[in-house]
Amino acid sequence: MEGYKVTIESAIKDMNARERIAVKSLDRATSLDSVTEIGNVLTVTVENFVVLHVHNDNAKEGNNKDYTVYVIITDNGERYRTGSESFFSAFMDIYEELNAEAPDEPITIDIYKQESKNFKGKGFISCSLV
Repeated sequence: MEGYKVTIESAIKDMNARERIAVKSLDRATSLDSVTEIGNVLTVTVENFVVLHVHNDNAKEGNNKDYTVYVIITDNGERYRTGSESFFSAFMDIYEELNAEAPDEPITIDIYKQESKNFKGKGFISCSLV
């Protein structure tokens, strides 16, 4: 698609060419917004976590043409995507602590949506270690 480009900024594990191509196919990744609701929890074991930069010249008016998407690849090959900074921050806190002490230990997390204390009726995605 002309005017649309996805690049990999970082990943917690190396990927081969097929994996790099697949992770950039965002339409094949499930949106965390669509699978998380306040009160429900999604539990996954993270195989890889990838930070993507997206440039979209055809973004709707009022939306940024450049944005970040985070992709979680699970141990069974499922891919989930989000642009949630609260999720990114929570996940990186978990990853950095575990990686410093036990880099080969699997990371299993609960992903959930919490109600915002600041914005009535709004929620934000976060995660915690299982």
